[in-house]
Amino acid sequence: MSVERFGHAAIRVRDLAVAESFYGSLLGFPVAHRWPADHEVMFQVGKSDELLVQAVGAGAPMVDPTLPGLHHIAFVVAGGAAGLDRMRARLEQNGIACRLLDHGEHRSVYFHDPDGNQVELYHTPERSRIVSGTAFERARGFIFANARRVDRAVYETVFEAGDGEALVAALGAYRNVDGGFGHALEPDLRTPSSQPLHTETALAMLKQANVRRPDLADACCDYLARVARSDCALPAFTLEALVHPAAAHWQSGFGAQPSLDRTCGVGASLAWHGATHPWFEAARAACSKHIQSADIDEAHHLRYAFEAAEGLLDGDARKLTLVRLRSMLEHADFFVAETPVERYGLTPLQFVPTPHSAARTVFDDASIERHLDDLLARQSEDGGWPIHFDPPSEAARTEWRGSWTVDALVTLHAWGRI
Repeated sequence: MSVERFGHAAIRVRDLAVAESFYGSLLGFPVAHRWPADHEVMFQVGKSDELLVQAVGAGAPMVDPTLPGLHHIAFVVAGGAAGLDRMRARLEQNGIACRLLDHGEHRSVYFHDPDGNQVELYHTPERSRIVSGTAFERARGFIFANARRVDRAVYETVFEAGDGEALVAALGAYRNVDGGFGHALEPDLRTPSSQPLHTETALAMLKQANVRRPDLADACCDYLARVARSDCALPAFTLEALVHPAAAHWQSGFGAQPSLDRTCGVGASLAWHGATHPWFEAARAACSKHIQSADIDEAHHLRYAFEAAEGLLDGDARKLTLVRLRSMLEHADFFVAETPVERYGLTPLQFVPTPHSAARTVFDDASIERHLDDLLARQSEDGGWPIHFDPPSEAARTEWRGSWTVDALVTLHAWGRI
C-alpha cells in the first residue's frame, strides 16, 4: 500500500462567509462543495487539489503563531513572476498586508487570511517547461508555424511557463460587446457574431490551460441568458450564423435547436471557473437533473454529460451517473472505441483527458492505453495531428490542425507519454 497523492488541506475559521469572500472572491478559488450542516466549504485549487474551510464560531481566538500546528498554506500562481506581481497588487488594493521574499529561482508573497492563517503565493522557477522528445519538438514546430495565436497561447501557458493573461488577451480578439464569443473561434462556424458554440470554446480553452476567470464566466452568462430557452436549453448557434460559411454538418441547421445537452457542456466549464451568475445557478439545477435522467445517444452530448457529472455532482450521485452514462456510450453515434482511429468521432481520451478525470473509474485501463498508443502514432510527418472531417475551407483546416495538435500534446503529456 502507498499514498497516491495529496488530497486536501483543512483550516479552521471563525466566519465562513468572510472566509469564502477571501478565498473565493479575492484569491479566485471556486467552491467545489458545501456542507451547511457541518459549517464547511471545500474550494477547488488547480486541477486536482482542494482546501477545506471549517467554521468554528465567531468567538474562537485568532491563530497563535507561537504554538505548534499549521505554519502556512502555499499556492502556485499562474503566469510566473508577472502573475505573482498582479496577485500582490490585488491583495494590497484590498488592504491585505504582504511580505515579499526572493528565494533565488522564484519569489513568494506571504500574508494572512482574516483568521490569522498564513498564506503563501509563489511562482514556479523562471525556466522553460518545454518537454523534450522528438514527437514533442516536431509538434511544437508545427504549432508555431501554423496555429492561431489563441492556440499558441494555450500551448505556451501549459508548456512554456506562459502568462495566462496572454491567453485571455488572445481570446479578447474573439469577444463581442454582448459578452459572448464569435469570429470563428470554433473554426467550422465562420460567423463573427457571438454564438454559444464559440462561447463554450472560449471557456474550455481557458480551462484546458488552467486559467480560472470567474469574472469572464459571469460575463458569458449575461450573453448565454439572452439566447437560452426558458428552461436554460442552449442551441449551438442561432440561425443567422449560417449567413456565413460553415462546415457541411452545420448547414442543415440542426445546431440551432436548443438542447440541455449543450447547456451541460457550458455549465461544466462555468462551474470550473466559479461562476456565480443567477442564470448559471438555474442552468446548474437543470443540467444536474438532466444528466441523471435523460437518455443520450450521441457521443458529443454524452461528453457534455460526463463533464457536467464531474463538475456539478458529487458523492454517490456522481458515481451512479457516470456508470449510467458509460452504459450509453458504447452504442452512441460518433463514439470510436476501436483502434487505429480512422474516422471522425470521440475516443475514450475525450472523456478521460487526464489520469485525474472522474470518468476514469468507468473506463478500463487497457482501452485508455490503446488509444494513447494510437494518438501518438497518428502524428503526421509535418509534426501536427490530422483531422478526420471536412472543414469549410483550407484556412479552417489549418486552424483545426493547430488546435488538435495542442489538444494531443496536452493529453499525451497529462498521461506521461511525452
